[in-house]
Amino acid sequence: MKKFFLVCCLLLIALCCSLAHAGEVERFKLDNGLTVLLKENHETKVVAVQVWVKAGSAYEKPGEEGITHLLEHMMFKGSAAHPAGELSNLVEGYGGEVNAYTTTDHTNYHLQAASMHAPELVELMADAIINAAISREELALEKEVVLEEMRRQNDNPESRLALKLMEVGYGANHPFGKPVIGTKASVSAIVREDIMNYRQRLYRGPNMVLVVTGDFDSNALKPIIIKAFTPLPAGRVEALSLPPAASAGKPQLFIMREAVSQATISLVWPAAGLPSDDVFPLDAAAAIMGDGLTSRLFWQLKEHLRLVDEVGAYAYTPLGPGLFAMQATMEPGQVASAWQPMLSEAYGLLRQPAQNQELSRIRANISAEFVRGNQTMDGMAEKLGYFELLRGGYENAAHYLDRFRQVNSALISSTMQKYLNPQQLKMVIQLPEGADAPSQAQVEALARKVWEQANTPRPADSRLVRTLGNGLTLIVVPRHSVPLVSMALAVPHGLAAEKPQQAGINQLWASCITSGNQQYSYGQMAHILESRAATMQGFANRSNMGLSASFLSDDWQEGLGLLATAWQTPTFLPADLGRAKEEQMAGLRAQQDAPTYPIMAAARALLYPDHPYGREPLGSNASIQAITGQELQTLHQNLRRTQGAVLVLVGDIDPAEAQAHVEQLWAKEPALTLGADNQPVGPAPASQEKNLAAGERQQTQIMVGFRAPGADSHDKYATIMLQTILDGMGGRLFMELREKQSLAYTVFSFYNMNLNSGTFAIYIACDPSKQKAALTGIAQQLDLLRNVPVSELELARAKNYFLGTEAVAQQTYNIQAITMARDYLMGLGIDHQTKMAEYINGITPQQIMEAAQKIFDLNHQLTVRYGPAAP
Repeated sequence: MKKFFLVCCLLLIALCCSLAHAGEVERFKLDNGLTVLLKENHETKVVAVQVWVKAGSAYEKPGEEGITHLLEHMMFKGSAAHPAGELSNLVEGYGGEVNAYTTTDHTNYHLQAASMHAPELVELMADAIINAAISREELALEKEVVLEEMRRQNDNPESRLALKLMEVGYGANHPFGKPVIGTKASVSAIVREDIMNYRQRLYRGPNMVLVVTGDFDSNALKPIIIKAFTPLPAGRVEALSLPPAASAGKPQLFIMREAVSQATISLVWPAAGLPSDDVFPLDAAAAIMGDGLTSRLFWQLKEHLRLVDEVGAYAYTPLGPGLFAMQATMEPGQVASAWQPMLSEAYGLLRQPAQNQELSRIRANISAEFVRGNQTMDGMAEKLGYFELLRGGYENAAHYLDRFRQVNSALISSTMQKYLNPQQLKMVIQLPEGADAPSQAQVEALARKVWEQANTPRPADSRLVRTLGNGLTLIVVPRHSVPLVSMALAVPHGLAAEKPQQAGINQLWASCITSGNQQYSYGQMAHILESRAATMQGFANRSNMGLSASFLSDDWQEGLGLLATAWQTPTFLPADLGRAKEEQMAGLRAQQDAPTYPIMAAARALLYPDHPYGREPLGSNASIQAITGQELQTLHQNLRRTQGAVLVLVGDIDPAEAQAHVEQLWAKEPALTLGADNQPVGPAPASQEKNLAAGERQQTQIMVGFRAPGADSHDKYATIMLQTILDGMGGRLFMELREKQSLAYTVFSFYNMNLNSGTFAIYIACDPSKQKAALTGIAQQLDLLRNVPVSELELARAKNYFLGTEAVAQQTYNIQAITMARDYLMGLGIDHQTKMAEYINGITPQQIMEAAQKIFDLNHQLTVRYGPAAP
């Protein structure tokens, strides 16, 4: 569920779960009070540099609303040493990326790139933080960008709900209840002097933490850090003082009637935040109630009552007062039936205290997160910075795990008793006009009733590549830095083979394949996986389908057995199929509310008429409902016999032992004799334009699309470079259309590569009055690429950026396994990732210009507009 509380309220657990081995961290302080943390890790050639500041929207004074976020935008907008745009261009030229984010209680600036550029990253970060010019011209442009960001938020139902939850949870006048981004009036009124004064007040050494993680030499980097950050001002910063969340002294109901296809019910109570010790039982309660397929809310509301599509519980514990929340999405007609059992289940931990198996499950999951989080340098830096700035020191990450393990059933129940008082409850329901909803009186009455019921006393790397006898290719790649094993089993059958009358069957198969088999039911599979902090899921995309899984290395043999059982003996029982159909149709409804869905769907249909690539991968309600269990079984038996199948194992595993185990499990599998039945892609359609009216929107979205090379074409590498030159914060689209012309907050390009075809598109969302200028700007950039060779310097930046981001993306075992399986099935070879640098570095400016001339063909350009017409 991509809701505010999923992203924000689980931040604490996500951040605290990767520093089990933080003993090698070196901490020192500069004379100006800046804390510096260094952690070397030489396993990957990546370095991450982050600056954390105790400066969030809660620190803003009246009239400053949104200034923290605006300052964050301005920090990388140029200094005397590096004019506007140069910093991001340099970082991307190092194969890296630059970004930042603002919250209620802190701001984080982060860079990462290839490790050979660690000194330059430190110097660039220091220059941005200390010397950002905040020019009036750049400020005027960036304020326009922020206003576009606001419009994007206002067009997104999830964003509107998230803002409403914070306003309701804390009160409209509370610092946490106001939008972090500010308002149109407040941001428009901010001037340069306001930002300079705000920065002078909070951007001081004692209020900040610098973190560097990755492949570098601490002794060599420390003098560079000291020199670069010594000019940072010193001096004490006034501590943040926050009032408690607002309370009406009775349950409150808030109804949001909006143009949405899916309804959402949210329950919110004021709770503790940092530094209270109550955050530990709050996190544990949230995990038991709403984390995973065996959580209480999931089993009661989704599995047993079948009332909701998704449900979860979240503890939001920032620096200051926090919130405890539960949230569920559903078909609008279910609101009237769902709100009562949802509110009743909120008090389940008082009626039935946490059981031993529930405590074991959440402890296993958080322990596994400690392991998984250590895989990326950026993630490691984020955890170090968070704990150092907000939780009393990075060492407390390990203490958190110890404290979490000490939480018992009695402590969880007493904490829920403390905070879930019905007098503090706020219920927020987002739903369309006409859908039934409860009244204020009904909510008050039920809240009192379930509270009384709950309080009634009750009784107590030397990889292996082998082809098995039946034709399955086995690839084992040992990795030993973390005790994990990831698996990917894939076959060359995807959307391109899907028949129109069975639209959505592949996605339905992916949902059902792990739901149950001849050995384990759906519930048994879910229990086994979650009790071992493991994952397993089916996948289905354009060119391939299969299963992926991840297990702790102690459990890899059992995990491989579970994967084999799921693959070899699925049952597709009516109950499991019905559940999957409901979820898939819920996904369709959710897509209809996504701001970009209409334009993406229209562009897809225009680019691939009469081909499965042009259809909605989820199908339609009618096609989903018509699919039978027998059809799924037939599809699956064909998949089991499809030639070219591959099984990839990556992680802490012995190749010979893995081969023996796989051969035993696959000994009776049928021979792979069927060819992939993929429909060939026809010629590119002629140029077309399509306008989709949406007068209620504040922005007009524009997409310009083309057919592009597929995986079978060597032109794909020049196309990758073409897309990289256009995209990114140092790319042409961002620099020209956003930075120089302030046409949009969001502008990007993308290149999707399929087996024998690809898609290249440019997307921009802008004010309706700017759409003509946006289309002109896009056309100018494409024309330049067709007619003017890119410079060697720009091409070098693009190559470094792409290869650096690829290195960052390939850090986790799960991604490595899935990528290797995909490359094998596309005919790229199992060494494709290791040879990528060779292919990319061989691309010339002439090849890029030739690729642009082939792809950006005005005779085959498709343009879609979605939103209000130009005024």
